[in-house]
Amino acid sequence: MIKKIDLFIIIINIIFFAYYGIQLLVFTDEFALNNLGFFNHAVAGSSEIIGIIFLSFVIALITIIFRGIDKQSPLIYCIFVLQFLVSINFWRYIITNSPGETNLQTISINAFLFSMITVLNLLLIINNFKKIHNGPILVAHSDIKTTGKAIKTARENFDGAIGAYPNKGYYEKPHWRFIDDMTPDDYLNEVKNWVKDGAQIIGGCCGIGVDEIKAISILKN
Repeated sequence: MIKKIDLFIIIINIIFFAYYGIQLLVFTDEFALNNLGFFNHAVAGSSEIIGIIFLSFVIALITIIFRGIDKQSPLIYCIFVLQFLVSINFWRYIITNSPGETNLQTISINAFLFSMITVLNLLLIINNFKKIHNGPILVAHSDIKTTGKAIKTARENFDGAIGAYPNKGYYEKPHWRFIDDMTPDDYLNEVKNWVKDGAQIIGGCCGIGVDEIKAISILKN
């Protein structure tokens, strides 16, 4: 469930990107003349590409509203960095008094809009830092007998997804030594305890074969 303040920020972003995307795609020549001071085919092509990117952000942000912000750090950071760099570039023109072919008033409006949306997205990142980075913790390459304890420790300190990929054997140079001292049913019983203790992703690493995976597959939801 997205919090109201986060939903507000995401909707503002959607409006922001939709406005600029439509301007760049539909009113390309007018937008370029107003914001750049000139227009040609190269500008038109670049503007349309940026417009498509902005409208793609709109679709992605609408998806977040329905699917949640969890694990969306690549998208959120991409949007934040883009808006931050664009706003810095606008402020550079203002500070150096170098509007080029356009005017400082137009640049100032864009600088203000991009700066405000950048601040809002920084707030979004701070409010949801744990959620957007809430990837799974995997207990991997572990001995089967110690995996359960590791899962319990992870659950006590982490509220995200936890997985287990234990070994059935050990490494002794130059080869891996497999120990066939556990039947598939024995492995299933161990896995049941891990699931009870909070593991949500179960597989197997070195020494865990098809028979073991087939045995635990009955636990699938």
